[in-house]
Amino acid sequence: GLELVVQPVRGVGEAIRAYQRSEGELAVDAIWLLPDGTATVQETAYYALELAHWRRLVVIGLSPWYVSGGALFALVPRPESAAATAGELGALVLEGKAPGAEVRAKDELLYLNSRAASRLGLKVPQRLLDRAEQVFQ
Repeated sequence: GLELVVQPVRGVGEAIRAYQRSEGELAVDAIWLLPDGTATVQETAYYALELAHWRRLVVIGLSPWYVSGGALFALVPRPESAAATAGELGALVLEGKAPGAEVRAKDELLYLNSRAASRLGLKVPQRLLDRAEQVFQ
């Protein structure tokens, strides 16, 4: 029952305009911030978190920094898992194969923001709180 609406952007200005579209033109329930050195910078992150706060939207962050700033959660690959995945990808490329979606980090860290969950009217299950690397208040 979910639809992913992709909004490609090539810079900070386009990213801000994309967020502004979600204020009225698009029916958005959540914002998923993806790692991008152009569009996911401090200015756009603050804008997305502020927008989400006022519109009561879920934000899926990239790191503990986003979660401490108001994102509901982030799943971050453990460094050793990310290194193993990079090795797998490298081996595939050296073999002349195209890396597929099946290669991903196998172990990630979960960061949760209980204040954001509360603001959204969500009750985080205890099993997720127990699994979390850190729970921000």
